[in-house]
Order: sequence, then C-alpha cells, then structure tokens
Amino acid sequence: SLLVVFHIIMADKFTKVHVTNSNLYPRTEVPSLKEIGVEIVAQNFSLYPALDGIQPWYKDMIIAQTPVNLPIQITVPHINQESYWQRACEDKVTGCSHTSLW
Repeated sequence: SLLVVFHIIMADKFTKVHVTNSNLYPRTEVPSLKEIGVEIVAQNFSLYPALDGIQPWYKDMIIAQTPVNLPIQITVPHINQESYWQRACEDKVTGCSHTSLW
C-alpha cells in the first residue's frame, strides 16, 4: 500500500528503494527525498527563487530542472549558471548556439 511505501521512504530517506510487483509508482525505483525535494523546488522556482544557503551541488541540480519559460525578471537576479542560460537560449531561439553569442 501507499503507507508501506511512505514508511520505506521515511525509514531510509537517503537511499533508493526498489519496488517490484507494485502499481503504486510508475517507476521501478522510488525517488529519494532529496530527488523529490529538488524537483519540487525547481517546479516552484518562480514562487521562491532565492537559493541562498543551499549547497552548490543541490543548487546545480535545482537549476538543471528549473523551467526555461520563467519570466526573466525572476531568473536574472537568481540564476548565474551558464547551463540554464544555454537551455533558455536554445529553447527560445531556433538555431541558437549559446557559444556563438559570447
């Protein structure tokens, strides 16, 4: 049941738990709480764009999943990772080569 999966996740929140013969989750692997947290922060970046105090490794993971269609007023002050701006450029401009712009 879903409650069993929740208890497994809570019992071992830093490792991935393999689930077999279950229709509870579409993947064969339950994501760790870290992965879920990163995904939620990235999905809600427009609501809470300040990533101050977050470890660089997590910040990079969040930015890698942050949508590129957010308003520039939100992204410019908070995102300085080149990888994000390359994705944004390629998404907005057909034939855009990020490296040719600099």
